[in-house]
Parts: sequence; C-alpha cells; structure tokens
Amino acid sequence: MTDAKSDETEKEFNKRMADLHSKIDAAQKRLEATNQYHNDHKATVDDLITRYNYLQKQLAEEVSDIEAHDHHVSALEKSVLHWINSLQFDHY
Repeated sequence: MTDAKSDETEKEFNKRMADLHSKIDAAQKRLEATNQYHNDHKATVDDLITRYNYLQKQLAEEVSDIEAHDHHVSALEKSVLHWINSLQFDHY
C-alpha cells in the first residue's frame, strides 16, 4: 500500500508542478506581451493627422493623374483608392 500511495502522491505532485509550470509560462507570456506594447507604440494625434494628410495628398495626386488622361473618377473609385493607400503603412 505504501508504494501505491507513494505513486499516487508522486503523480499528484507532478500534476501540481505541471499546473504551476503552465501558470508561470502563461504569466511570462502576458508579461512579455505587456512589455512589447507601451505608450511609445500608440499613435499620437499628430501622428494620425500627419497620416491623414499624407493619405489625402496621395489620393488627390492619384485622382489628378487619372483625370489627366480624360477619365472620370467616381466616388466609389476614390474610396477604393483611399482604402488601398491606407493599407500601406511604410509612408506618412
């Protein structure tokens, strides 16, 4: 009986240690995620205004280029161009 009880105690201990390891691992991942994102990663109002102005300028240039070739640019086409431009985050 002692061996069976000892095996059961060891299994329970291993299970508790595995649960504790899982909790520690999850806590470390949350901590790493928290450290990756801080106030410097948030866009400021100035950043958003700069981005908006850049996108509006880009859209106006594209529309002008299209209309220079005697093509009318509809509101839908302007919206699609604006959406496509907004997906490119490498400029602003």
